[in-house]
Formats: sequence, structure tokens, C-alpha cells
Amino acid sequence: VTKITEHSAETRTNFDQISGSMETMNSSVETVGNVIDEVVQLANNMSSVIALSTSNSFIDTVKLDHVLFKMDVYRTIFGLNSKTVDDYSDHHSCRLGKWYFEGEGQRMAHLNKFKELDRPHAKVHEMGKLAVAAYIEGDHDAGIAALSDMEKASTEVLALLQDLVPEYQDIMLDHSQVATSNSGGAGDIDLF
Repeated sequence: VTKITEHSAETRTNFDQISGSMETMNSSVETVGNVIDEVVQLANNMSSVIALSTSNSFIDTVKLDHVLFKMDVYRTIFGLNSKTVDDYSDHHSCRLGKWYFEGEGQRMAHLNKFKELDRPHAKVHEMGKLAVAAYIEGDHDAGIAALSDMEKASTEVLALLQDLVPEYQDIMLDHSQVATSNSGGAGDIDLF
């Protein structure tokens, strides 16, 4: 009976130790789970920041490309380069055109402001090329008229791009959140 009592006491002590270890382990697992949840939340927040920055940077970049296109037209007219009409891209092959016709811009195809962008964008390229052709041919009046039309269309393009910034940001944020939600739960995250 004494041995049974001793074994029972020893077994009880072992159970108490195991129970204490299990409680410590559960607490540790809970802490790790909370840390992972916090890391996932930070990653989601960073994803939103990146999406906003990307959309702003892209719109700013196509605006700059647009200005550089016009500067290049003026440089040709002033004889500062030897480009011909064929050296200038059309509105489908520049960065804005590729975005508009083939890329991320297609997500905004349902927006009126987006639809309005094609006409003045095409006109900037068309009038820029026409101005270069007119000056190469020595027709300064036609060149000045084409430059004036290019500038009017350019003002419209820049205004439309600016108007599209909030919508593009929303679309990029939505896309970012969908991508994040499709990545699964914390257990699916590859941290390294």
C-alpha cells in the first residue's frame, strides 16, 4: 500500500509537471500566434502603402514621359537633334499607351475620364509628329498650328491623368487587398 501511495504521489507530481508544461506551451503558442497576426497586419499595411506609392509614381512617370515627348518635338524643331517623324512613337507604343491599351489601365476602362484620355493623348502624338513634319518641310505656319494643338491636347491629357489618380489608387488598393487576402491565413505565410 505504501508503494502504491508513493507511486500515486509520484504520478500526480508528474501529471502536475506535465500540466504546467502544457500551460506554458499553450501560452507560448498563443504568443507566437499573436506575433504572427501582428506581422501579417504590418505586411498588409505595407502592401497598401506600396500600392498607393506605385499608383502615384506611375501617374507621375507618364506625365513626365508626356512632357519629355513634347520637349523632344521642340528640340527637333529648334534643330537640337536630328530626329525625323518616324522616330516619334504613336500613342499606342509609349508608356501611357501601353498602360492604357494593354496594362493596368484596363482596370479603369469603365470610367468616363479614362475613356476621354485616348482622344487627346492620340492628338498630342499626332500633332507633335505633324509639327516636326511641317518644320522639316519648311512650313512654319503649319508647324506653329500643330504645336498649338499639341499643347491644348497636352493640357487635357495632364488634367485627365490628375483626375484619374484617386480612382487608380482605389483600384490598386483593391488589387493589393485581393492579392493579400488570396494569400491565405498566417499559417500559409512563408516568412523567409
